[in-house]
Amino acid sequence: MTDISQELNVINVGLEGFYSELKEQNVPTVQVDWRPPAGGDVALIDKLARLQTLEVEEANAQTISRIKDSRPLWINTSAILGLRKLDIPDPRWREAMEAIADSRWWAARSC
Repeated sequence: MTDISQELNVINVGLEGFYSELKEQNVPTVQVDWRPPAGGDVALIDKLARLQTLEVEEANAQTISRIKDSRPLWINTSAILGLRKLDIPDPRWREAMEAIADSRWWAARSC
């Protein structure tokens, strides 16, 4: 049992109110937003469990490795989106411009 007179470092899996109270008291705390998989739907959980194969695990590991080994680069999407005013009648061009605009919209909301 831990002596509660010692400094606490808390990982809270549960009520967010408990997390908030600890933060207000300057207790180092992390809130874990955990929910049962598939919303607790047992049949869906069973289906998802069947997807966890060695082949899937290997593919996931390869994907993570590729992400870690990648070289991210900065693209000035504002300049690229300025090209939208060009009247290029190629549907692939329009699709690419829309995809860039959509990615900027999502990126702005995820920060």
